[in-house]
Amino acid sequence: MALHRVESGRCQCGNSECQAQYKHPRMRNWQYTPHWSDEQLETMEKYGQLEQGFGVLVDDHIIIDIDPRNGGNAAYKKLCADTGIDFKAVSGFVVATGGGGWHIYFKRPSGMALLAHLHDYPGLDFKSSGFVVGAGSLHKSGMTYEAEHGHPEDIGAPPDALLVLLQKQHAHRVESGGAVVDLSDGDIEEMVSCIDADSEYDQWIKIGMAIHHATNGSGLAIWDNWSKTSKKYPDESTLERHWHSFGKSANPVTAATLFHHAREGGYKEPVTFDYQLEKAPDYPAGLVEEMLAAPFDARRPPSLVGEIADWINSQAINLRENLAVGAALYTVGSLAASKYTDVSHGQTPNLYVTCIAGSGSGKEHIIRCMKKMFGKCEMGGRVHTTIKSEQEMVRNLLSDPQCYYRLDEFGEFLAKVDHPMAPSYLQGIRRALLSGYSNSGSAYELSGDVRRETERELVKTISRLQKKVDENDDQTGKAKEQLEKHLHTLNNLDKGIAGFFLSMIGFTAPNKFIESMTYDAITGGFIGRCMFFRERDNNPKPKLNFTPDYDLPMGLWMALGSVSSGGGDIHTEEKARLALDECVIHFWEMAATGEKDSVEPVWRRAIELTMKVSLILAIPSGVRTFEHVCWAFNLVRKDTEDRVNLSVASIASADKERSGEVLMRKILSKIAKDHGASIGVLKSQCGVKYSKKDVEEAVKILAEAGEIVAKKTDNAKGPKTEKWYLAK
Repeated sequence: MALHRVESGRCQCGNSECQAQYKHPRMRNWQYTPHWSDEQLETMEKYGQLEQGFGVLVDDHIIIDIDPRNGGNAAYKKLCADTGIDFKAVSGFVVATGGGGWHIYFKRPSGMALLAHLHDYPGLDFKSSGFVVGAGSLHKSGMTYEAEHGHPEDIGAPPDALLVLLQKQHAHRVESGGAVVDLSDGDIEEMVSCIDADSEYDQWIKIGMAIHHATNGSGLAIWDNWSKTSKKYPDESTLERHWHSFGKSANPVTAATLFHHAREGGYKEPVTFDYQLEKAPDYPAGLVEEMLAAPFDARRPPSLVGEIADWINSQAINLRENLAVGAALYTVGSLAASKYTDVSHGQTPNLYVTCIAGSGSGKEHIIRCMKKMFGKCEMGGRVHTTIKSEQEMVRNLLSDPQCYYRLDEFGEFLAKVDHPMAPSYLQGIRRALLSGYSNSGSAYELSGDVRRETERELVKTISRLQKKVDENDDQTGKAKEQLEKHLHTLNNLDKGIAGFFLSMIGFTAPNKFIESMTYDAITGGFIGRCMFFRERDNNPKPKLNFTPDYDLPMGLWMALGSVSSGGGDIHTEEKARLALDECVIHFWEMAATGEKDSVEPVWRRAIELTMKVSLILAIPSGVRTFEHVCWAFNLVRKDTEDRVNLSVASIASADKERSGEVLMRKILSKIAKDHGASIGVLKSQCGVKYSKKDVEEAVKILAEAGEIVAKKTDNAKGPKTEKWYLAK
């Protein structure tokens, strides 16, 4: 991770009294720094972010930090004498710090809770969390951190003697709210004692999964003893069977769930947070800025959604990573349906998703993966692939109030249905989709003609079923069951179809999509409720000698089955709740700035989308975390920016004074952080009305504003080509 520069003795973080000069991360939530690619690191270096120094995360290392100013040299000699080991000699990588000390690197065993300080060795820090300054960085003394011997690739396991000294007895290292927490078995026992063991089955299972995850599989006795306090206790063999399945889950329930339910039951944790610089803060205003500064990759969502996207990508001949994320969000939200309750915000997980990619570039693969997942969960019968009329949609809801739509050639469908001058039967579909998005989980209200037709059909069905029952032609009892269901529906038709759930995903080619993106469609139609997942590369490089098997891994299958068969309350952590509150204000302010172009509805809908996406991410664990809100906020904000660009370009295209703005917005809609285009390609994509000089001038202005950056990319047919990418 990059560190703030220091100029004229002052840290450039903006705080004139900064006490962390040369050690101050640029990112506020640097704990979530991803593994940067070589290309990303080259970009950071090119723009001077690594010029003075960088930090190395210590989450999977143990680093002996020797500070000679506080007696570290003498303490290190004592440590070597007491253990009989020269740790510098046995380490694969040692860095001499600019202050006369050393960083001695070792790998940290996974899950092991370790002490950061030992009383007998003052001046030594044993870092297994936080970060250290990397080799080659500047020190405030004017010296640099230099590799004394070895290489990061040579870092190996620590001597056993060091682990014996540092290991916290009977403790487990977990994360909670972004902080590293060490829990003993006693801590976990105290936590579950605050939770009612007679709770719903789904919560009982989640508590077991959380204990399994927190104890790395060693806490069966804790779960068993707690479960025995319930009147519903099954038997030890049942618990053991569940317990051994937990470790196979593709998306484990973590300690965050344990903390949440324990706190609800009155638990007060007596734990300390083993931080140095990353001391857990209070949560003041400014969470939006923290989320904007967070490392974000739209193709790498957290939670079960990320696991699904990874599996879809693993089966792909042509990678369609953005479409995989859209399909994963839609799948989890649909399988969850109305069975989960968003306690804090009352949101539902139904999404309308639009997937845009070139013809023949891999959309069919995404659809096949979705069929596999819905089929495995025995939900394939709820998926419909056409919408002919509102009446047909109502019939589907009467048959099963959970309806999932998967539509191909979605661009043509949009052009017909969401057109402001669409005929009445198509306008009925539009009304149904708008109502389905806003009212899922409640009741679908029927309009006059649709209601009368529905009544006629129900009466016919009831008569047929009644005759079957009266003539004793119902050996299985299904006819009687359906009869009672339809009678109840008919008697309550004035209240609508209760408990319905409607979700939709559509696939379209870019040309059909662009044709449908009028101002009215984006701001007023149901397409304004959709999330867009777009592949800008219409010619992805295929994998060679690869045949997908579409075999769903057992852990992923179990996780999907748990979502589709489960249910219950979804709670929100305090920091996540505050972040959502700030998201509401942020998007409200963006809507205010968009009033001059009448795009405020687009920004306002971003509030609901952020809540929906973060809810879907939270469903597998039962707790919405700050990580869920952070990723959802960045995804929705970028998606909304794209739609605003399309909308403003549409309404401003006739205004000659805004022709430059229209061109710049078109350019921004053609590229992404991971997909660039040359000047020539941008000219072609923006249309014949723009000259190469126009495009060059627009690119220059956008680059000076920091909106886009240039990168040199390899060209198989010649020299490197300069392409332009979104900067953020």
